[in-house]
Amino acid sequence: MSDVLRSGGFYDEADRCRDLDFLLQCLDIVEAGRALTVLDDSYPQSWLDTLGAGAPPVFWQVGSPVAPMPAWGVVGSRNLSDGQFRLAQRAGSAILSAGRVLVTGGAVGADSASIYGAVDSGGDGRVAVILPYGVNLVRRHAGVTYWSVCPPSADFSTANAMERNALIYAMSDRTLVVAARLQRGGSWAGAVDAMRRHLCGVTVADWGDDAARALIGLGASPLVRPGFADSDAIVNALSMPSPVAQPELFGFARVRETVLDYGLGTI
Repeated sequence: MSDVLRSGGFYDEADRCRDLDFLLQCLDIVEAGRALTVLDDSYPQSWLDTLGAGAPPVFWQVGSPVAPMPAWGVVGSRNLSDGQFRLAQRAGSAILSAGRVLVTGGAVGADSASIYGAVDSGGDGRVAVILPYGVNLVRRHAGVTYWSVCPPSADFSTANAMERNALIYAMSDRTLVVAARLQRGGSWAGAVDAMRRHLCGVTVADWGDDAARALIGLGASPLVRPGFADSDAIVNALSMPSPVAQPELFGFARVRETVLDYGLGTI
């Protein structure tokens, strides 16, 4: 194993693999379900299909294994209106009712609202929250599974948030953007990146704002009259196929690239 890693340029990892005690500790962590590798049955196949070699080889897990069923994502701004918050809640509940896994990012705002809606619908094993920091720092909700590619005690960083956004989209068949700011913030950047890389279909709640209209212009599908959207309208919007987003700008081919270099971190 050490020689294989070294031949691929992973010199630090190769040196660690010469330490038998370290390898046994890693094995205990994997067997306890605290970390998942690409060899685990519950590793998201969609990451391998969408990201290829850019998929994380291992990540940390807190909570029950996530059910092996299709996933839909919910993302959006931290600062929401009351109507936007309610939409995110309804989306979380509707996704579980439709027999899907909810995948989101765990931030305040749209992420947290969708989690509340899903948990109220009984989400154990069907709510995957991908963190931009280590799992040791999370405030847990019952029935929610937390994943992170960061070392367990790692703090938030912008680079981690960028990677988190890509993983949400790459795990989802389609992701709902509840709200975004035009050309500002992670919600905008993540949605544009997902369309550029063809990570999944993108649906945006059309509140009539500039950000929503711009994302629709770039190829996102609209959720019309989002303030009145019930569970059926949300599910229908997330179920509809869409053409490739703006092939004139983004091309047709899926872009596979790694945002972060994955290291072993600190156990």
